[in-house]
Amino acid sequence: AGRTPTPPLSAVFASAPGPGAVGCYRSPTLLSTGSTLLAIAAHHWDTATSPCNDVGLKAIVVRASTDGVRWSPQRLIFNDSLPSRWPGHDGISMGTALWDNHTRTVFLILVTCTHVPGRAAPAPAHCPHSKLLLRSTSEGRSWSAPENITAQLGGIPGIWAPGPATGIQLADG
Repeated sequence: AGRTPTPPLSAVFASAPGPGAVGCYRSPTLLSTGSTLLAIAAHHWDTATSPCNDVGLKAIVVRASTDGVRWSPQRLIFNDSLPSRWPGHDGISMGTALWDNHTRTVFLILVTCTHVPGRAAPAPAHCPHSKLLLRSTSEGRSWSAPENITAQLGGIPGIWAPGPATGIQLADG
């Protein structure tokens, strides 16, 4: 008596077969903004042409929930399959999602990179890459355009993956 029943489990991200369908999801991240849960993941458009690994054109998608049971439809917030935007890049390292309680901003950091044929993992000398930042000041309902922050990070050489993150935010920031 007095116990709240556990809600049924449901898949927040689920792959589907067939051309043009989402072949797989990678690096799911769950972030609480205080009033909203955000589920963020990288997905491959089609595993027939883009296996579920670092190589291949992907996108970053998000779903939101205010109760952890009902989730918004999946929304695309970053598309790595537009060659004119990110020439030569064929992969995303889904990075870190951070919530700043003082500015009420979600920060999403990710890395795009280019893979050399025959290499499973890119070597820094063979992998041009960009470190990108997306922001949301609406708890994930809308997102900024990606901002290339590679130069701002200074002389950090090679490829690095900015996640997953853990940490705390102090009361004074």
